[in-house]
Amino acid sequence: MSFVHISKWLLFAGWLLLLAGAAFTQQVNTLSGAEEIIARANSYGAARDFPSAITLLKQALDRYPTYLPMYLCLSNWQEAAGISRLAGVNSSLERWSSITHTQLIHDPSLARDLLDTYGLAITRLPDSKLIRQRMQAMLDEDLPVSVGDNGLLALPGDPEFVTFSLSDPRLPLTERGFRQGLLTTYPLLPSAIYQHDPKYGRTAGKIDDDWTFAHMFYAYAHDTKASCWNLRFRVMWQDVPGKGEERRQFARQTAQLLLRLSEVVDAYTGLVPRFTDHGAINVWLAEKHEAGGEALNENLYLYGMDTPRSSAEWVREIAHEYGHLSLPPVTGYTQPESQATGLLGERLFVHWLLLNTAVPGTPLPWLQAMDADEFTLNRYFQIISRFTQLGPLDQALDNTNEEAMNAFVGLALYLEATRGSRFLTGVLKDMRTPAYAGKNGFRDSLENMEQYLQGTDHPMVVLNLRVLPPAVPYYVYLMNGNWNCELVGVNLQPAQLILNVDGKVIPIDLQGTFQLTNIAQGWHKVAFTSAEGTAVPELTSLKFTFAVAPGSADVNWKK
Repeated sequence: MSFVHISKWLLFAGWLLLLAGAAFTQQVNTLSGAEEIIARANSYGAARDFPSAITLLKQALDRYPTYLPMYLCLSNWQEAAGISRLAGVNSSLERWSSITHTQLIHDPSLARDLLDTYGLAITRLPDSKLIRQRMQAMLDEDLPVSVGDNGLLALPGDPEFVTFSLSDPRLPLTERGFRQGLLTTYPLLPSAIYQHDPKYGRTAGKIDDDWTFAHMFYAYAHDTKASCWNLRFRVMWQDVPGKGEERRQFARQTAQLLLRLSEVVDAYTGLVPRFTDHGAINVWLAEKHEAGGEALNENLYLYGMDTPRSSAEWVREIAHEYGHLSLPPVTGYTQPESQATGLLGERLFVHWLLLNTAVPGTPLPWLQAMDADEFTLNRYFQIISRFTQLGPLDQALDNTNEEAMNAFVGLALYLEATRGSRFLTGVLKDMRTPAYAGKNGFRDSLENMEQYLQGTDHPMVVLNLRVLPPAVPYYVYLMNGNWNCELVGVNLQPAQLILNVDGKVIPIDLQGTFQLTNIAQGWHKVAFTSAEGTAVPELTSLKFTFAVAPGSADVNWKK
């Protein structure tokens, strides 16, 4: 780690120890500009009142977080303050030199005390090499999981920013707009805890050299509400002779994709990986094993790096494993794997990624190379269409084979498309067991959710039809009673449509409305076909509103 990087860490450590005095807060609020604040700090410094200069500048950084001269001025007076205390340094160097690496790692207050006491001055001491080595070892152990808006200077090198936009109109306004992430710009040497992965790196207490990782990137995402950067991914990869740059670029694209993926999943669902408190995932790009991936606690593996794969396949694989890490588990399958959340992740997450690529951002070659139309037709529409031929009560969904998993994923995609991502997330989170169709499993959770939402004075169910495959039947869960229904579409001509509900033709008027009477509680199939010689128009929504008959008694909403 160079002198510049040590300095950045020291400056960052100083920020962690802000002493906010009320008097200086008042001064910052009354000063008219950054230059006036710097001039005032310089006057304090010239009078050797270094603490006042430093405190004033730290307070001002909240107002001027991107003004470089202010950081330089702060660094100058921090260093001056440290040099002014050099007389006391030599007498205490022996004490600091006796502190072991282990003590620094397990008691960060010792390092903070050292930094706060001597600031940048320790880098100028001729006999402080041991201290610097131990501090570097501590700092190299792991970068912070969260840094403030001003903390970017603490990261090695100049951070590489990753920007993209969420533009899907189905998202709430609060979730749309630009998102930002950043990567450390050059590979770091992993510390001991990241040189060997937790599953294969050590066997029977012995280190396996085939599972040694030599390089890593850190990837942070910006939290605008908290004004900080949160660590999301550590991406580690191995040395391969003659392929160093190729592997580095692959790791870089992996980190970029995961940053975008994590922000997209957060925007649509509010879910974060559930295996770690601070949300950071360790990603291991391994040369060994057959091509594929695996999710294990807070770890994501990609195997067989030398096996050629298309851009679409890499995106699919990463989204699959991130589905296992972030979605509540839906399990009990025997084929092709025990959990369905990986398959759901690769279909749903990639669909969301492709819905939000219209607004320019940081180029991501893997996504740019994907054929969005091909994915939508063959991997998104196809699995939804397969489900709509079965329906939510088909016995095939109760099995444990691959067909059953595909049917579940089709149902989940259908629910997200028609009812929204937060509806699907709520059903998944409310499952009392991780099974699909068992007692308290996904289907029970889904029907309980419908009953809860419809147990109001004026129940209404709205199906969004915009992103569904064309000409498929629709399924809706309704409570007992009579319902008024309204169909909306582009160039809608109701007279040219034939409406079929549960195998019975229902009249539809010229305004696109119809009534369902004496409906029994449960699932109902709604299908539209066109009159002979006409095409089914583009349908956009179907609304069901409960109708209370004049003079009727209360409706029983319970089973």
